[in-house]
Amino acid sequence: MAVGKGLRRLSEVWCALVCAAALATAVPAEADTPPELGPWRFERHTVGIFTRSQGIATDPDEPGVTLYSWQLGLEWSGPGGHAFRRLMGTPLQLLLDGYLHIGDVDSHGGLAYIPYENSGKGTEKAYGVIDLASGRVLRWSVHPLDAGEAYNNSWVSVSPDGRWLVSGEWEDMTSLLVFATADVGRPSIETAFRVRLDAPLSYVQGCDFYSAVRLVCHDDTDDRRLLQIDLDHPLDGADVGSHTVVLGSTPVDLAVPLLANICRFATEAEGVDVSGSTLRFMTVDPCLLWSHEYVYTLAEP
Repeated sequence: MAVGKGLRRLSEVWCALVCAAALATAVPAEADTPPELGPWRFERHTVGIFTRSQGIATDPDEPGVTLYSWQLGLEWSGPGGHAFRRLMGTPLQLLLDGYLHIGDVDSHGGLAYIPYENSGKGTEKAYGVIDLASGRVLRWSVHPLDAGEAYNNSWVSVSPDGRWLVSGEWEDMTSLLVFATADVGRPSIETAFRVRLDAPLSYVQGCDFYSAVRLVCHDDTDDRRLLQIDLDHPLDGADVGSHTVVLGSTPVDLAVPLLANICRFATEAEGVDVSGSTLRFMTVDPCLLWSHEYVYTLAEP
């Protein structure tokens, strides 16, 4: 980034911070109830801070605990949404090697799976495993990019049987990457197989398994869409086909509407989590100062 652009962007963020402080007591106006997204019905919307800006995950083995991710770290919250642990989620070795971005995380069996992105190198990405109980990084692996693969590492999702780690790229994708969870921890991890998409998808920021044959995803296209990807069969170690359904456009809310006129960024779609009959997904305000968490539940049949 050019120095002039960097200084201008810094000044915009600083101005936004000052204005935000002045408006700290402002309460967002209530919007109309958002429409249903396929079978999902809106329940509530909450505003958080930047430590909840990239992803969200829950684990049946850790009831009441929600894991959030931001660019460099993780936040644990308990019942009621109160944070009880925040930490840097990237091992020092990866940080020193230029890994400065964590995407949408997932968890399974008391373990959190972390996608690490390195835009500086542009030749690899990494995946890590963190113990949810202690917050300790247990292991990680570097993935050298396949031919034509983008360096972006926006999200991961663990299959319900815990055997497979699904991940994406960026821009136009014709497939999703799949790795064996058992391989995370080796010095290098290779793509095991792929989920073939029946139509290209772009800017997918998060996916999560609803069942062994269904993923729910959130993209950052202009419409910020919620997607449903139905697999031809459960993941079994070989390429699998799929069919994508667009469920609708996700809501856009601003904690402080003035930010839309100060910052030069748009509201950005982020990660997604599905747990039983509850769907949650994230967006972030311009300037990345506030995050928005939307909770939906399955509509009655």
